[in-house]
Amino acid sequence: MNKLSATKKSPVFWVAVFATLIIGVLIGRFSQSNTPSPLSNDTHKKPQTNNSEQQKAIVMMVEAATPIPVEVTETLDATGIIHAKDTAEVSGKLTGTTIEKVLVDVGDTVKAGQVLAVLDSQALKDTLVQAEADLALSHANLKKAEADLARVEPLLKIDAISRQEVDNYRTILVQTKATITSNEARLNNAKTNLKNTLIVAPVSGIISSKTAEVGLLVNGSSLFSIIKNGQLEWRAVIDPKDASKLSGGQSAVLALNNDESITGKLSHLSPIADNSRQLIAHVLLPNNKKIKAGMYQAGQFILSFEQKLALPVSAVMTTDGYDYVWVLHPNASQNTYTVKRAKITTHNRIGDKIVAEIDKNAIVVAKSTSFLSENDIVGIAFINNQAVSNEAHKRRT
Repeated sequence: MNKLSATKKSPVFWVAVFATLIIGVLIGRFSQSNTPSPLSNDTHKKPQTNNSEQQKAIVMMVEAATPIPVEVTETLDATGIIHAKDTAEVSGKLTGTTIEKVLVDVGDTVKAGQVLAVLDSQALKDTLVQAEADLALSHANLKKAEADLARVEPLLKIDAISRQEVDNYRTILVQTKATITSNEARLNNAKTNLKNTLIVAPVSGIISSKTAEVGLLVNGSSLFSIIKNGQLEWRAVIDPKDASKLSGGQSAVLALNNDESITGKLSHLSPIADNSRQLIAHVLLPNNKKIKAGMYQAGQFILSFEQKLALPVSAVMTTDGYDYVWVLHPNASQNTYTVKRAKITTHNRIGDKIVAEIDKNAIVVAKSTSFLSENDIVGIAFINNQAVSNEAHKRRT
């Protein structure tokens, strides 16, 4: 009995043992968590240091740009006066008659055969009526003369009438026929004169000037000037030394008001110099209501086209007479770029761009160039006005 009781433990005993074990484990874990670990310190501090260094390295986020292709033209400046290429002068075919109506004005477009003015026609209408009456009377006389001759000729065969009397009837018939011919001519002339009271356009075109007014006595002088087909030309003054640069078919651009322009084609260059020893280039112009004959106009002949590269004007810095840009060189990682100043040669300005001699693959700072220094580290926020994503960074680096 005593031996069995020594080996068999009570439930209270086992509860105490398990409680002691649990308390020991908790104490051990608590002690371990408070014990410093050199490895853990290194692994936590290192990424914090790298992130801090990266933030300090990037000076600023910049807007960048790449060279874009532009079309550069070689031009020749010139000035001249706009003229009508060909004109038609219109005058009245009748003289001594006054103008009754004027139907067109300067600047109007007209077609060939269109009535421009009407002359007083009352007197001519009376003349026409009289001519028609005279012709009708002549035809009546002709019938009578023919009838009389037919009546007396048989009497000659029986000697009832003399030959002289018959000849007189024959003469009357011939005279009557002549009178008809004359009256027909007078009638046709009266019709023509009446038709000529309508002054018509001989060609299609634009009325460039007029002297016709109601009540004006027509005397044969010009009443209207018409620009044939509305065709105008720019007669540009050219220095003889520049003549070799021009050839037929070349384009010429004339700048109008309100930033508008028109483009014409060089038709020919005058073979003889004018009194000022200058040559005249004749440029045919398209129809445009904003250009008028007599206008003094400046323009440019387009000599050649060439593809060049251009940068934003804001990207270029000028120092001591030289032009520079900040070129961005991609770093190996972290989507950053190193700034390097580079001298470039620039040419003409085109709007907000400037033609420059630069590598087509270059990336330059587009704005805020004065805030940078050599070897600064920057990031790109926008390139060519487009936001840059991380993927875009990776592709560029």
